Amino acid sequence: MKYLVKCPHCNQIYKCEGQVSVKGLQYITDYNDNVTEKCLVCKKKMHPDVIKTEDWIANLFFKVKGN
Repeated sequence: MKYLVKCPHCNQIYKCEGQVSVKGLQYITDYNDNVTEKCLVCKKKMHPDVIKTEDWIANLFFKVKGN
């Protein structure tokens, strides 16, 4: 399962995997960045909007259509 995590401040969307830690479920991007508490773009603290989805749907969401 993948998670689509959206920052409520700047509306940036990240494709993440959920990893359980001592602090609870953490959202980690493909580049190993933790976006659970802080947005990478606007740098604000956030309570993210999360959508749990299948891997193929998350991949289609970020796929760039070519010619």
